[in-house]
Formats: sequence, C-alpha cells, structure tokens
Amino acid sequence: MPGEDQMRFMPIGSTSDRNASMEALPERSEYEKFYTAYGECFSTWSEVETKLLAIFVFLLQSPDYDATSSAFYSTMGFRAKLDMVDAVVTNSKRVGIEDRNIWEKIRQTALKSSQRRNQLAHNMVFYGRQSENGQRKMFIGHPRTPYATSRLHTHDLKQIQESFSSLAKEMFSFWQQLLSNAQKA
Repeated sequence: MPGEDQMRFMPIGSTSDRNASMEALPERSEYEKFYTAYGECFSTWSEVETKLLAIFVFLLQSPDYDATSSAFYSTMGFRAKLDMVDAVVTNSKRVGIEDRNIWEKIRQTALKSSQRRNQLAHNMVFYGRQSENGQRKMFIGHPRTPYATSRLHTHDLKQIQESFSSLAKEMFSFWQQLLSNAQKA
C-alpha cells in the first residue's frame, strides 16, 4: 500500500535547525508509543460518551433504544450531549437530591475533560525540539503557538487517558446507583 510507512507529524525546529528538522524522523518505537497513547485517549473518550448515553437511556425509559440513542447522537458536540443529559438528570423524578449533587460533580469534571479532548482533537502533532540543544520529541501543540505551555507529550497523553477512564467509571457508578435506586423503589 503506498504511503504505508509514512509517518504523520509536522516537523518543527528553530530557524537555525530548519533544514535538519524537515528531514528528522522519530524512532519508530517513539512514534508508535505516541500514537498508541493518542489513540487510547480517543478510545477512552468514546467510553465516556457511551456511559453518558446509558444514563440518558435509563432515565428516559424509552422502549425504543434506537430512537433514544439516535436522538442522543444527533446532537453536535459533547457539550450539547452533556447539556441534554443534564436536563434529564436535573428534571427527573427518579433522581434524588443526593444523586443530583453527585451528578453535578460528574458534570463539572466532564466539562473540564471535554476541553482536554478538544485540545487533542483540534491541535497538531509535531516532531521537533523545544530548544536548539534539546532532544527532538513528538508532541501535540496549537498550530499557531506549538511551543506554548499547552503542548502535550506521550506521558501527558497517558495521564489524560487515565482521567478519561476515571470519568467513565464515575458515570458508570452513577448509572449503577440510579439502577439500584430504581430497583429499591
């Protein structure tokens, strides 16, 4: 397959390093480690959205899962999905005040996490040095200011993935609590 070995990144470096930067390639193992962590972030984020859907479906109690999930996924952007679920949670007679308080904490965490997810999705992957004598590394940065403090390296991606996983677990626990409360009622 043509281009199968082509690596995906934007070379970057200081002006004095420009020609060398354009030809430099990361080690295959660094590249794979970086993109594995990058992909795991997005895969884990999809778990967050799936758990959010579970809460939505449960509280609406629609006998038509396809219609309910279609409504959920017809919204554009995570914030719209979160707002829709928030409206259901905060207005459902099946959610007690204690659970609403738990939900509010989860919602706040989800809002912050969605900003991280957007940083991953809407910035670029670079390979280069932060300083003239520094080691070249792969990182995610804003296309306009790639060396700003918001750049993300492999270890950052692993921490982000773990935070997404923690959020998915919190949502799952919340959903389980709702189920338990409904069975007791």
